[in-house]
Amino acid sequence: MELNYRLDKTVFDLVKKIKTKYWFALFGGMTAGLCAHLYQFTNKLLNYDEIGNTPAGYGAGTELGRWGLSVLGELMGKITGNYSLPMVNGLTALLFYVLSACIIIRIFDLEDKILCLLMGTVFSTFPVVTATYFFMFTAPYYSLSLFLACISAFLLTRDNKRIADYAIGVLTGIFATAIYQAYLPLILSILYIKIIQMCFDEKEDLRKIFITGISYIICFVLITGLYVLSARAAVVMTGEALEGYRGISSMGSITAGQLLYEVTRAYKCYFLLMSGFDVLALNPTVIMRVVYFVINCSLLLMTGYNIIKRKSLLSMIPVLLELLFPVVVFFIFIMSPGDGNTYTLMMYNGIVIFVLPLAILSSMMKRHEHPTEDVDGKNSFAIYKILSISLAFALTAASAVFIWFSNGNYQ
Repeated sequence: MELNYRLDKTVFDLVKKIKTKYWFALFGGMTAGLCAHLYQFTNKLLNYDEIGNTPAGYGAGTELGRWGLSVLGELMGKITGNYSLPMVNGLTALLFYVLSACIIIRIFDLEDKILCLLMGTVFSTFPVVTATYFFMFTAPYYSLSLFLACISAFLLTRDNKRIADYAIGVLTGIFATAIYQAYLPLILSILYIKIIQMCFDEKEDLRKIFITGISYIICFVLITGLYVLSARAAVVMTGEALEGYRGISSMGSITAGQLLYEVTRAYKCYFLLMSGFDVLALNPTVIMRVVYFVINCSLLLMTGYNIIKRKSLLSMIPVLLELLFPVVVFFIFIMSPGDGNTYTLMMYNGIVIFVLPLAILSSMMKRHEHPTEDVDGKNSFAIYKILSISLAFALTAASAVFIWFSNGNYQ
């Protein structure tokens, strides 16, 4: 009896230590996720992949460079069996999506509870989630890949890192990529946004930002290089051959001409998000196009205001980094070059379009957490609040559109 009491008290104490902002994200993500995907969780929508992998399938593994998927699929096959269960698989994946949002909140130190809630809703309703649920048999594995990618980025960006953090972060990133390669760009994007956020922080100096940036580059190169080597070693060990599916067999090699073309395509797609042209189902309605416009306007305003306020070399670095941001968003184009090699399922990295303005705003608001008596402080506080409200409306609109779009696709 006493042991049960101690266990209950320990669990209760642990739950109490979880900050309120994470509960907001969990509530928002799970609620919006159910609104978007409950139809899929309570029905069985078959396609050729579902039929081919039911029962006992988890998707193509080592032959597509996904040796991590093979390891997990075979392990689960022996423990529980691989079944395409809409409710079980769907809720498991949904939890991973929402927990990933919580990690993002932690990485960028987001404090506004409403924005944290909306971060959860966007993560669980993004169109790529809908695309993933059409392959319910492998949805838990793909969402786990996302979760591990966020864990990897968290370990690589946390303060006071030790050698163990770097090692585990790199290894986790490799395994996440080995489950599904399309989540590798998310690691890059989080590291990239972290550097931009540091540039808006008055406590950071140029030397520290430069050293941190170099360490991020080294870690990302290690993750990419070691993954490629491990994928090739895995096919040798299993006696299989890497298939040419969507450029898998040539991943890691790209010509100068291809690079220039894919970079150009990345910029084109980024700006087309605000137009009437469909970009991998990421801008399904005119409302979403307005949302992307509002987000980009907020980025311009925050960057411009930072330059005016700080008047230093450090305030100019975000301008250069943000100019390259479209390439980071569509980095999958460089990973898998060719017009026909990318589809919606591979574009979860597009979520970072919503993350960047919140990360910057979080850094800027720390300067004026409360209105001060001087006019300059009051003006800054008012501007940050207006930006916060504008982004909250934008994310609310995006979540509503994504929920509508998900249900429309399922039916």
